[in-house]
Amino acid sequence: MEITWEQLNKFVDEPYLSRGEKYCDEGLVGIVKEGKKYVKAQVLGSTMYEVTLRLINKRLSGECNCPAFEDFGPCKHIAATGLALLKGENYVYSPVYERRAQGKSRIEELLIRQAKSKLVALLLPVINENPDMLLQLGEEGAELLDGGTYFWE
Repeated sequence: MEITWEQLNKFVDEPYLSRGEKYCDEGLVGIVKEGKKYVKAQVLGSTMYEVTLRLINKRLSGECNCPAFEDFGPCKHIAATGLALLKGENYVYSPVYERRAQGKSRIEELLIRQAKSKLVALLLPVINENPDMLLQLGEEGAELLDGGTYFWE
């Protein structure tokens, strides 16, 4: 997908453009799939974020699965992806990105092979320490959080 600086600048506001530039310069964007009108990428931040950019009628749009996108719209991960696209063949992946991307894939494969009961046993103490994680489980999780029923011994 080919975009222009003007399209990216119109879609992503400051300070996210500047923050995204740092991610791009550090090689933390991995282009996963690219077509004429879209790109899917992974951006290494505090975790691996999934970014999708689309070009429709010469207008850039897209989304990211980070919390900032949900609250504020186009984020630094989107900016970093757009900047990596602008660099094209001059963009260089960081060895850190490569290791984390491979590690994420191996961890996902390991988790998929586990029994549900084992995963539940692993998650319960984590949720007890980080109850806001219940919000990721939808309305029912939010109700449990609001009711304070997530604590156990």
